Amino acid sequence: MKASSILTICAGGGFRSRIMAVLLAQRTGLRTAYAGTTTDWQGRVNPHATAVLEHAGIYDRPLISHQVRADEITAAGIVICAERRHREQLCEMYPEAAEKMFTLAELAGVEDVADPTPIAHLGHQLTLDELMPTYQEIRAAVERIAL
Repeated sequence: MKASSILTICAGGGFRSRIMAVLLAQRTGLRTAYAGTTTDWQGRVNPHATAVLEHAGIYDRPLISHQVRADEITAAGIVICAERRHREQLCEMYPEAAEKMFTLAELAGVEDVADPTPIAHLGHQLTLDELMPTYQEIRAAVERIAL
């Protein structure tokens, strides 16, 4: 598979999609962007992703989380979603781009990457011990992808 740019998608557009984008940019040298199917972190930077990436020794320039836009789908060479449900939502919204939409699981031969952050919306402060397994899962999957 040959891609010129990568758009990564998760539900809120700030944790899994950001980590996927950073790791894919490092691995491939391609331009990456990230967004969400919803507006959970709309207009903010997800602090959990920042903590995990800093702990892993990776610096990135965080983008403000936002809901994916049609122009981002159009501009992307490939769209990689954290879960099958995200891909299904995007295929319904943008059927003309379905052929360039995949899940991380499809490309890497792994299971969908579950979101560890919903309990944070209930006031629970997540620890690195709770977040790092998701980072490791994404990292292992990214290393298996042939782009």
